[in-house]
Amino acid sequence: MENTISEIADFIKRYKCVANINFTLGKYTDEFNFEKNLFHEENYNLILNLLNSNDNWEGKKENTLNVNNKTTFKIIDTLIYKIQNSPYDMIVTAESKKSQTVYISEEYIKKETFYTRKCHTFHISHENSIQYGNVYNFNIIFTKNESTDTYNSHSSLLKILDVIKTVDTCGKNNYAFEKL
Repeated sequence: MENTISEIADFIKRYKCVANINFTLGKYTDEFNFEKNLFHEENYNLILNLLNSNDNWEGKKENTLNVNNKTTFKIIDTLIYKIQNSPYDMIVTAESKKSQTVYISEEYIKKETFYTRKCHTFHISHENSIQYGNVYNFNIIFTKNESTDTYNSHSSLLKILDVIKTVDTCGKNNYAFEKL
């Protein structure tokens, strides 16, 4: 895990002043590359229950989007990690701070909740549209702070692992990161 911490620390150092850093759970396959979703409502609910069980949030904000979705204007750079013995993989993105509104459909609805604590915002959402059906997403947004980049990298990875442990039905807990 030390190599992963170092790689992500370098990534944070390079982009923290100009971009938002996101840690997103999903699955990587050679055929489809990285898919940024949780795939199962059950895992969405497990993560949501974990987040709601914490009384120490500095802030909690709920939002509902209809017809349109708010998306990042540009992804600047990415790191993808397969996480061995895990139901999920992880993509780390440096995304422009500018966003754009994209029309999805008249039937589109997205419910999202943001939980904030110190330098991280935990973002969980459920989207529903005729075109894509139900889509569940989870990511952690890193916010620039005064701690070292190594500390921030390690802290972010530990938070991702805590969430993965919540949905890991096999309970192996011996995860290994493989950079792609």
